[in-house]
Amino acid sequence: MTGTGEHSAVTSGRLPGPVLVVGAGLVGSSVGLALVRAGVDVFVSDADPTVAHVAASRGAGSDSPLSVQPAVVVVATPPDHLGAEIAVALRTYPTAVVTDVGSVKAKPLAELVDSGVELRRYVGGHPIAGSERSGPLAAAADLFDGRAWAVVPRAGC
Repeated sequence: MTGTGEHSAVTSGRLPGPVLVVGAGLVGSSVGLALVRAGVDVFVSDADPTVAHVAASRGAGSDSPLSVQPAVVVVATPPDHLGAEIAVALRTYPTAVVTDVGSVKAKPLAELVDSGVELRRYVGGHPIAGSERSGPLAAAADLFDGRAWAVVPRAGC
């Protein structure tokens, strides 16, 4: 961390902490697998602890409770839960950058604005990748290889 409280990941090439993936379905588990493959410390959680455990057992990160603040939180929940889970992540991890993998942006962003949560650390995203299969057993570390990942701008940023 620099003296201004900003992460030094850009200059060091490494994250100053682990990544937390919230949601251990196909995309969330694939994010975890890809990050682990790249040497990043990853923690994975899910509303269903059994699903998180399956993802962890496949190598998508640890399903143990976090012992440090994450540098990044990737919210990979179903679209109807994105706004609420992004808000929870922004409030719970006050130094983390929070992103998501949702294909919808307007409704979650409206929910975030309505919640009053500070949005400076939120960066909407959407990987242009997927599969007809679902769940952590369908996840693959190479799901995103050669694929675009949209970073979604918003007013005021």
